[in-house]
Amino acid sequence: MKRLVETDRWKDSFFVELHPNAKLLLSYMYDNCNEAGFIDLNWVIWSSQLNMQQEFIKTSLIALSSLLVSDKKKKLFIKDFLKHQRKLPLIKGNEESDLIIEKLQSNLKKFNDAPEILELLNSVKVKVEFEEEKVKSVKKNRTQSVKFTPPSYEDFEAYYLSESPDTGTENIKELFDHYVGVGWVTKGGTPVKDYQATIRNAIRRAEKNEISKAKQEYVSKSFGKEKKQSRTDITFSLADSMKKEN
Repeated sequence: MKRLVETDRWKDSFFVELHPNAKLLLSYMYDNCNEAGFIDLNWVIWSSQLNMQQEFIKTSLIALSSLLVSDKKKKLFIKDFLKHQRKLPLIKGNEESDLIIEKLQSNLKKFNDAPEILELLNSVKVKVEFEEEKVKSVKKNRTQSVKFTPPSYEDFEAYYLSESPDTGTENIKELFDHYVGVGWVTKGGTPVKDYQATIRNAIRRAEKNEISKAKQEYVSKSFGKEKKQSRTDITFSLADSMKKEN
């Protein structure tokens, strides 16, 4: 079985000030408790595996009492085990969380409804609700992380000319003044998040308009020629008909 090791505990003042025996015992309990943080107290086995006299184990447990809950018999609960293993919050419907929840519930009465265990059980979330909260949190973080700062005209113009050097400064100034006037929101009312992307979009629209105008002019000229040619053909046809009749 693999477990996470909280390396920051070596910087924690409480842990640093512990006697070496207490540090070893705490690490031993982290490694040997069950998935929920419960461990059976066995003086003989612990003494043998730790190579530590039982008196030293008892002294170490007293030093660690703020981290432990006892059932007053031979079982201990490590309060911060689930936090250190990053198992929180517990999600009902998640296989791993369900196993931990079952162990917390089965030991609750043995530990006389210990507040630490009750708190964990009361904080259990339903999987669907948790996923919804997670999505909301991600969206909120994205919104907060994208904070738009309007550019100066100099920056706006410089970027515009770097993308479209042939554009006249009058057009650039007109576009800049437009966005300043509407409070940097798009035509659809969406706040601008990236002024450079806004400039690129404006350039693309301008290029499309130019292409569209060129096509219209071409079609108009071509249609005019065809129309003129058709009238000439009709004139010649009428003249030929008149000659034949005469």
